[in-house]
Amino acid sequence: MKKISKFATVAALILALAFSAFGCTDGGNTNAPDGNNTEEVKDMTLFENGKTDYTIVYPDERTEAEEYAASTLKEFFKEVSGASISLKQEKFVTYSDDAKIISVGGTRFIEKAGINAELEHDGFFIKTAGSNLFINGGSGRGTLYGVYEFLDAYLGVKFLTYDYTYTPKLNEYKFGKIDDVQAPSFAYRNFMVAGYNDDKAYMSRMRFVNEYHTVADRFGGNIGWFSSSDCPPAHNSLSYVSTSYASREPEMFSFVGGKPVEICQTYGITESGEIDDGVELSPIKLAIESLKKFVLAAKSDVTYFMFGQQDVQTPCRCARCMRDTEKYGRGGINIRFVNLLAREVQKWANEELNGREVNVITFAYQYSEEPPVELGENGEYRPIDQTVVAADNVSVRLATYFCNGYYSLEDSRQIAKYRTLLSNWSKVASKFMLWDYHIDYYNYFNYYPTIQTWKENLRLYKSIGAEYVLMQSAQNEKVSWQANMEAYVASKLMWNIERDIDELVNEFFTYYYGIAKDYALKYKTDADLYYRTLFERFDDYTLVLGSDRSAVKYYDISFLKGQEGLMNEAIDYVSASELADDEKQTLIKRLKIMRAPVKFMIMHNYNGYYLDKQSEYKAYVDGVLAELAELGFARYSEGSLLNEYKANHRI
Repeated sequence: MKKISKFATVAALILALAFSAFGCTDGGNTNAPDGNNTEEVKDMTLFENGKTDYTIVYPDERTEAEEYAASTLKEFFKEVSGASISLKQEKFVTYSDDAKIISVGGTRFIEKAGINAELEHDGFFIKTAGSNLFINGGSGRGTLYGVYEFLDAYLGVKFLTYDYTYTPKLNEYKFGKIDDVQAPSFAYRNFMVAGYNDDKAYMSRMRFVNEYHTVADRFGGNIGWFSSSDCPPAHNSLSYVSTSYASREPEMFSFVGGKPVEICQTYGITESGEIDDGVELSPIKLAIESLKKFVLAAKSDVTYFMFGQQDVQTPCRCARCMRDTEKYGRGGINIRFVNLLAREVQKWANEELNGREVNVITFAYQYSEEPPVELGENGEYRPIDQTVVAADNVSVRLATYFCNGYYSLEDSRQIAKYRTLLSNWSKVASKFMLWDYHIDYYNYFNYYPTIQTWKENLRLYKSIGAEYVLMQSAQNEKVSWQANMEAYVASKLMWNIERDIDELVNEFFTYYYGIAKDYALKYKTDADLYYRTLFERFDDYTLVLGSDRSAVKYYDISFLKGQEGLMNEAIDYVSASELADDEKQTLIKRLKIMRAPVKFMIMHNYNGYYLDKQSEYKAYVDGVLAELAELGFARYSEGSLLNEYKANHRI
């Protein structure tokens, strides 16, 4: 095994300088300088020996995001270079080709420099003119992302996890011509993992923007998605139709154990898909009035309103719903309902709110995931009828809950219906959002290898016009080496689907695990290879959510002990290194967190491995749980705390 002699400092410095020497950046979204350009460009010195001649300039009239972007650049500039750089309003600076300014945001200097770039929303440019550098976005958030890109791709700052940013210490930085224009592959991006949910600054640095967390204006503010204490941003149908009606209008709900758990989406709707005025009170009428209230309560820049089924598997089973299910499927019933909701509220907004835009997002999830299509005479799928064709202001949020997460959606080994799910939905809708899954909800410590599918799936999502991708991981657990590594990769890939996944994984391991990088990479590689064999050895092994993947038969004790031993070796290597004590302790903790899943799996299946050591079982469980708690783990599944493990398993 190749060893790294220092805590990645030298390697990281070389990599950072390699990226920054001539303003090189990521491929795919970057408009690089024309290779045939014969214009002579003199290298400019941004800083040297802890000093700089440059000044950061922001607009006199600026957004909070532009101001935060400029102050963030100033902060990291100091950390990287050791140089204190001035931050001034544009009115206090005289522009010239050799002024040596870094213009952040929409300053007047952009026009004076002759810079033109078409930008939308989160897009940005990083450009040079003379000795000056310009960073600007299509919005305040775009400008902030431009600053993050400059810090990352040019100065070598790596925003790795919610609790660690790698910041190099550079003696000098020189740059030539830069012509970098970027726009995200998806307008809205989210990798749902707990560390970022709790840290809005880091969520911003990862360029995650989502409806679950209305971030402050300095991070770019709300993305235009309505959410309130009265109406959550996902499973919210009962926020539109209150259960207070259930006792006197039971026909409007589906019940479980005497409690209303979902609304009926056919009651009060005619066979032709219109509102039945002969029914005085119905779910569709109540939903329309609720959405009007939500629109009035929202700021004018809020245009997205989610109407989503409850997170239960009990849709209404009244005679009408069962009959319509036979004709349209549950997905069709939902689209018919949401079409009416979106149409009537937009009509109202046109008349009463000066044409304010109202877009409704709805799920295709679990029981409603099947598209309302039928096979036509030409052998191609078509809408069952026009009532199930999504309106122009309706977006379908596909949630591929029951697919086999080990294979991409177009892989020949994928479950058959998922190979055509997206293409068939595109027959009845044109606006999509995606919600997919990258965690074993029943055992957070179970390795869950889906990363090999990401690029192919993201390209598929892009091809059908998806504007939003949410990748759900351990949304209520911070301490997960896999989730946090994958969050880093996802943040880059959702921004630019042409990025190389292996390079991104290697980048993360280089900076996060330092001298132990090779151990960590081998640990991941060995896990990937082992999981490949599981699919070859067991016909019943799958990554379908809800299936049991923790059984002892799937986990060879020799594999688990080998992984544990590899991490023990890595910890010993770091302990014996010349790193400073605080660096040692930080890195050792990261390695113990990486080791934790295999120790948990040994504990979880202990009685299947050690039939002759039953007397030692309780002590082993106590030891593992104590170590996990010390490392900061809180849960072993979506709904179960670690401190409940013994009681839940009757230990």
